[in-house]
Amino acid sequence: SKGDNNNHGNSEDKNTDLTRWKNLMQSPVPLDLIDLMDHRNGLNPDYFTRGLVREALRQMALLRRRKSALLMLGESVKEGLKIRDDTDAAAKEIALNVKQEKGSDVTTGKEDDCVADSSETGKDTYAKKTKRSHD
Repeated sequence: SKGDNNNHGNSEDKNTDLTRWKNLMQSPVPLDLIDLMDHRNGLNPDYFTRGLVREALRQMALLRRRKSALLMLGESVKEGLKIRDDTDAAAKEIALNVKQEKGSDVTTGKEDDCVADSSETGKDTYAKKTKRSHD
């Protein structure tokens, strides 16, 4: 019947398009707009139009995904920097409080009760002045 021939013709067109698409994708030359507009070799311009639209939609979807991923990464970095700054500020405040409790000179940052002692291994250790004076 006539209706069966039309349906059969559409599936052949789809198979032909699919075959052409596979052949083009296996080509070593990358596809671009000029390649898709080329009518040589008996390629159907409608097929190229559909291919252009599909490729454009695919690329737009990839760009949306990339944009979304970059936005999430940016937010994570921003949050991480904020946490680091908050942690650094808290650590400085704690260090300042500890120095004040020990009686160190806060303006110069020198501690009153410790001196540096270089050991033979090259590591700096701190000894109390009182212990050093007894040696």
